[in-house]
Amino acid sequence: MSRTNKIKQNLFALALGFFLAFILTEATIRLFPRNYSHLYEESTVYFKSDKDLGFIALPNQKATHMNSCFKIYPIKTNTYGFRDGPWQKGRDFNIAILGDSFMMAQEIPEDNYLSAVMQSLLGREVLNGGMPGCSTLYQHIVYRKFLKPFNPDIVILFFHLGSDVAENSCELCEYLWFHIDRPCSFLKEGKLIPATDFRFSRKSALPEPKSPLRKFLKKYCLGCVIANRFIHNRLLYRILYPIKEEDQLEAHAVYIPEKNKAWEEAWEITEKAIVDLRDEVEADGAEFIVVVIPSHLMTTKSLGRELKRDRGLKQIPVGFNLSYPPRKFREICQRQAIRLFEPLPYFIDYREKFDLDYPYFAYRCDGHWNPLGHFLASHLVSEYLVKNNLIPLNEQERQKILNRIEKNIDLSPREILGEVAYKQIYRRGVYRGESNIASILKRE
Repeated sequence: MSRTNKIKQNLFALALGFFLAFILTEATIRLFPRNYSHLYEESTVYFKSDKDLGFIALPNQKATHMNSCFKIYPIKTNTYGFRDGPWQKGRDFNIAILGDSFMMAQEIPEDNYLSAVMQSLLGREVLNGGMPGCSTLYQHIVYRKFLKPFNPDIVILFFHLGSDVAENSCELCEYLWFHIDRPCSFLKEGKLIPATDFRFSRKSALPEPKSPLRKFLKKYCLGCVIANRFIHNRLLYRILYPIKEEDQLEAHAVYIPEKNKAWEEAWEITEKAIVDLRDEVEADGAEFIVVVIPSHLMTTKSLGRELKRDRGLKQIPVGFNLSYPPRKFREICQRQAIRLFEPLPYFIDYREKFDLDYPYFAYRCDGHWNPLGHFLASHLVSEYLVKNNLIPLNEQERQKILNRIEKNIDLSPREILGEVAYKQIYRRGVYRGESNIASILKRE
């Protein structure tokens, strides 16, 4: 056999091998779509521009949100664009929630996220004003524009120390994200100067139309879709836009005391922003409470592993102090006489009691709370409200709610999630929205 014929034969064999492998891959995906749909389907939670907020979720959605280790459907938004059911005026007593992506909870199935669980526990309407990637100044506008007309009796601001301080500062937003797409402020002579020129950069409510070829491949060649995403997201994107360690360091500089002037100003902006929000809420006759979100980084057993493996840092930065932001934030609230609740110690106690392993209250592929995190946080905040007599209840109602809360938070992670969901979250599966939470909340 000539050398040329041998090369042709080898190339044919290689091409045939690729073709057969492709057929086998496509057949496997088609036969077991539940196992692979998170690889080829898209998240369909859309956003639109807003002149006051920069962006807001598209109203009346019934969408899907997914990552490499979960697929959640449906994600429903109401007529205002918030993850909640219809809001009604004229209620005797209601509670308004302000916060970021932890509160919108795109990673959590319907009725399992914090505001829904609180509403079930307390028997009072809980309005969820959470929106991903938003600052305290954004949340203030959400309160004024959307929640204030419903006359909430309690307004709870869920504050995420890992991101909210930076997002309040336009200078840090521009450094970390290269543009400003949400309300933030510059500090000038001790006064807040708000940004007014937003650049809408989130997933558009009107995606660009795809070419006929792309539509055909998406429908009939799911293996092509998976391969294309892998090439773009895992290879080309990382080559063209490598994660720079200095940017990661700056993103985590909130944990480094007195890092630089920009961070000192970000803390000052944050204090002024929270005070402004508190003053308006109290002037409207409502109780104002701040809850510090126990983040994934704060609840880990291995800080070094989290920073190196999940955050791309080669080592723990010099001066890094995980307790610094909570302490500084606590000082702000004490100085300004702001009511503060910190659930973190309870999260740690629960983790130790049940020997909860990685990813603790989050997901392996995502640092937001999983359903266990929402279940625990909702019960702890509800307990705080009841014990501090912030909700009008007679003694029988009060004791009934407290007994129910105490019983529920004594349940193990497996009892709360169910064996299937527990394995999906903690044993390398794809979480698809199962849990025992709905049945637990129906118990008397």
